[in-house]
Order: sequence, then C-alpha cells, then structure tokens
Amino acid sequence: RPPDAAAPAREQHVLPVRGAADVDRLHVAPGGSVEALATTPWAELVPRLGLSGMPRQLAANAAVASIDGTRLGLRLGPEHEYLNTPRFLARLAEALGAWAGAEVRVEIGTAEAGGALDTPARLQQRSEAAALDAARTAIDADPKLAWLLGELGGEVDAASVRPVAER
Repeated sequence: RPPDAAAPAREQHVLPVRGAADVDRLHVAPGGSVEALATTPWAELVPRLGLSGMPRQLAANAAVASIDGTRLGLRLGPEHEYLNTPRFLARLAEALGAWAGAEVRVEIGTAEAGGALDTPARLQQRSEAAALDAARTAIDADPKLAWLLGELGGEVDAASVRPVAER
C-alpha cells in the first residue's frame, strides 16, 4: 500500500465466557478478574492464559496500550503485524475472558516503525541476554579455570557458553 495510505482497520473480537467449563477447556489459570486485568503486568499475565502457538506469539509480542474496564488495547510492532488475524485475536480474547471471568474486547493497533515496545517477548530476550552475559563474566572471572586453561594452553569457546538454570 502507498506510504500515505491508512492501515486497514482490524476487527474487534468479543467472546462470551460461559463459565468454569471454558476455564478448564482453555487451561487458563483461574483467579483473575476484570480489576486484575488492569493491575497484572502483561508479561506476568500472558503465561497464565494457557495460550500456545500463534495466539501465544501474538500476546507475547504485543504491548498494552490501554485498558478501560473490559476493553484491552494492544500494540504490535510492524514486524509482528502478521500475527494480527481474526483467528488469533479471537483466541486471545477468549483466553482473556476466561481468565477475567468476563467478556474482554481486544483491540490491536500497529506501533510506529522503529518504536521499541516493552513486550513479554522483548523482556524475555533481555533477561536471556543478561543471563548469558553473567555466565560469560563468571567464566572469565574464575581463577581455577584461568589456571587450568593456562596450564593446558586451552581457551574457552565463547559460543559454547550457556547460563545454568537456577535450581
């Protein structure tokens, strides 16, 4: 489309929640509420929704733009606009409704190109990068490893360094 053309409007999806059966079917962690929708950080809420596949990618790559009662406005970066489909939106709205115990209207818009959104996926990437940096720093600072490498004439393959999961 021409650069000055407006982006086409996306459909809004509102799906009814019929009760506990929806929560069970969706594998949504119950306990949410409409009020909690406004106070629960999006990065903490997304894993609780029981989403998988592309609907989970939609949620993970979206940032909250607004919350007004049961209306949730999300923004996607232009690189993730392909996730903004009626089917994925419907699945996200259904999971949010099951979690909140009420119908939730989800509206998704596209953020401006080059604008960094604080999405759950981006937060996860930052966390993983920090853990990798910490692992590399720990290896570089280990005096026993430095001695061993010096004695054997070895070196650490930086590409092989991986953080160890905490127990």
